[in-house]
Amino acid sequence: MMSLFTYGTLADEMAFCCNAISQESIALFWLFTLFVVFSCITLLNMLIGVLCQVVEDNSQEHSKQKMLVDLKTSLEEAFEALDTSHDGKISEEEFKKMRTDPNVLDIFFRLGMDQDAMVQRLNHMQETIFHNPKQEEGGEGLESEGPPRSSSLSFKQFCDEVIEMQMGSACGVLDVQLLAAKVRSEDSKLRNQLIRLEPELKKLLEDDQIQQPPQEKVHTNQSILQQSSSNCEDSMNSSSVRRPPTPMAEAPALQSMPEGEEEPIPFELPGEMQPEAKDSFGSGLGLMESWLKEVPTELLLYTLKSRAGPEMIS
Repeated sequence: MMSLFTYGTLADEMAFCCNAISQESIALFWLFTLFVVFSCITLLNMLIGVLCQVVEDNSQEHSKQKMLVDLKTSLEEAFEALDTSHDGKISEEEFKKMRTDPNVLDIFFRLGMDQDAMVQRLNHMQETIFHNPKQEEGGEGLESEGPPRSSSLSFKQFCDEVIEMQMGSACGVLDVQLLAAKVRSEDSKLRNQLIRLEPELKKLLEDDQIQQPPQEKVHTNQSILQQSSSNCEDSMNSSSVRRPPTPMAEAPALQSMPEGEEEPIPFELPGEMQPEAKDSFGSGLGLMESWLKEVPTELLLYTLKSRAGPEMIS
């Protein structure tokens, strides 16, 4: 392999190698010649590929530099035409006027913006370039660390910002790290604000409970008990399944019933309840138990005595 690489690929002392191989065998000589031809063709293809790649990279870099020069020239012309303050800087109001200039719109088209998303993209650029978060009234704003962004930019700064925000620019590792650091900073500030608000909320809740009079608490508990009992009664009434009496069975009952007595109300034993009725009855009892746990014992006794009659209350 070393001999093939040295004599065949690198063509070192080709005459000596060809004479030695031809003295041994003519077939091996022609086989070695074929190997040399293929090696030269392979190396030539590799060299041509490298040269083409270098030429392509240089042409792309040249076209990019030419496009940037054209963009800066066009932006400078629009900048000079719309710089109403004549201070050599562009403000947010001047940028809004620049957005309506056809020459500037053509520049943004060449940056890779779609015509459909032009307005949204320009709004995003305006917010990113000129946005300066301010502190909210009565608290600290969630502004990022570092010096505040100026409300006006010089022409060089404006061109750099616009070129960096073009659609074809790739995101680097540094950009991702900066974004992650900003998100962590915002999250930490939000957590600190929530930690400061938590004791104040607890204090407000405690003051509200202290200011509430005891009578209102009793009325609240009594209304809770009445609501739970009514829910239980509704569930029990809905769970009872009455069987329709037959006419033959009702006739003897009506004849044997003495005058002045009330008709008995038909009911069913718990063992004869349907599964759906049992489920609704159990849900009603569970609801009543959950409400009764929050009601004082004295209030329960008073309610039971009031339902039993005035004799029990006395």
